[in-house]
Amino acid sequence: MNGYALRDDQGRALNRLLNRIAGQMEAEALLISDIGGNILAQEIRKEDESIQTIAALAAGSFAATRELARMIGEPEFLSVFHRGREQSIFMQSLASQFLVVAIVQKTTAQGLVKLCLEKIAPELEVILTATAGQSLADIAADTKLELADDDDDLFDEPDPDAQE
Repeated sequence: MNGYALRDDQGRALNRLLNRIAGQMEAEALLISDIGGNILAQEIRKEDESIQTIAALAAGSFAATRELARMIGEPEFLSVFHRGREQSIFMQSLASQFLVVAIVQKTTAQGLVKLCLEKIAPELEVILTATAGQSLADIAADTKLELADDDDDLFDEPDPDAQE
């Protein structure tokens, strides 16, 4: 599994789309990961240290459902919904190499989540498919680094008498 590298503009575009749709579907968390569970973009209502673990487990769960699909003659399942007592998780494949994962409250209708993701999936897929073949080295080579004017003393020797 190759990692995916996003340019700044791609990351901002993904986050902007997630922000827009998260409110419409009343999501507690909405994230995009590659199929290895590496988060590329996220919109979370409250900070949660377990979000990376959730992404990795969701990717594993989705991989298992892909195998189930193959065993019954389907190339893949496009989405999976796990309903819980208080929260539910909806996972949908994007461009075959990515997942969008939505965590919603029990009061959120499954149809609303599906409708919102169907509405935004084409825009997400355009951005995600553009990442194919991008490497961190390519992105770094295209990135200009500039120092602000007030950074003139960046490489000056520290003042030994200065107090920290």
